[in-house]
Amino acid sequence: MTKRLVVIPARGGSNRIRHKNLKKLMKKPLINYAINSLVKSKIFSKIHISSDSKKILNHAKSLGIKNDFKRPKKLANSKVGVLPVLNFVVKKYFKMNLRFDEVWLVYATSPFITPSIIHQCKKVFKKKSSKYPVLTVSNYNHPVEWSHEINKKGFLKPFLKLGKKKRSQDLKKKYCDAGMIAVFPGNFFFKKKLEFNYVPFVLPKYQTVDIDDIEDFQLAEKILFKKNK
Repeated sequence: MTKRLVVIPARGGSNRIRHKNLKKLMKKPLINYAINSLVKSKIFSKIHISSDSKKILNHAKSLGIKNDFKRPKKLANSKVGVLPVLNFVVKKYFKMNLRFDEVWLVYATSPFITPSIIHQCKKVFKKKSSKYPVLTVSNYNHPVEWSHEINKKGFLKPFLKLGKKKRSQDLKKKYCDAGMIAVFPGNFFFKKKLEFNYVPFVLPKYQTVDIDDIEDFQLAEKILFKKNK
């Protein structure tokens, strides 16, 4: 039987939305969507909420998720990425004599995750012989070559000088991290050199609202409201 560890990073602080992970989205705390889908998928040996917040960990406990250890303060600031957090969790479990065949990263800020998406992701990972990490992605709404910046004078400035000269149909599709799932082989974090040759699992745009600011939160609320109508 495949042993799977899934880590949900959920630190207490949030720069853009106060207490984001516990903020209610359609009457449910945001983190509930990820936790509920992971539990319903029935494929994980261990669900770990990586947090420095007692409030978040107690909330997870009320949903049946036992906390084995807290995230240290040095890994709980906004400048720390998810990979050092995953590395810490995997190595901590290793010291506890717990080893896993797969290590999953699932974001608490992705309310459109479903058991179906989780199982599809599992199939993509297995299809690639479980040698390479898998990352959920979606394509950009518009060609990135057409993007603009707002300069100091308040005017739009093309981000890429030549992008606007090409039609959208002449440009290759570009993809961005959907902010939902990443799957790693169990030995990934024990390698001397990490190689990030991700296998893409492409999701439709309407399933990939990664909540980063209040506008994302409002968009997710509108989509969920229409789905539940």
